[in-house]
Amino acid sequence: MQPVIAYNQNAVTHLYFFDSIAAQFTTIVLGKLEHPRLSLDTRVISQTDIADVILAYTRNGILCIRYQRERYGAEHQLGISPGRLWHCGMMKNYRFGFVFRPEQ
Repeated sequence: MQPVIAYNQNAVTHLYFFDSIAAQFTTIVLGKLEHPRLSLDTRVISQTDIADVILAYTRNGILCIRYQRERYGAEHQLGISPGRLWHCGMMKNYRFGFVFRPEQ
């Protein structure tokens, strides 16, 4: 498992990850995103070798995700965000979930 880092620089979100096709680390510019969060799609330690990293964020009030298996190239819109994305990850019932906080 290689590190994945999402960060904002000058109000623009960047994603640093290991690109398995290019066999090197790369940084892609994702544009202006709000509240980027990264998480594995599993809680089972024995499955981390096949786990997928999910990038979740909001864009203009819409909750969106991108998948590592798609090299973060496709944006999937999930619906209207009820607030500020605070946390995401696998829940105790083995479903991927999101935690929101009210906008301030």
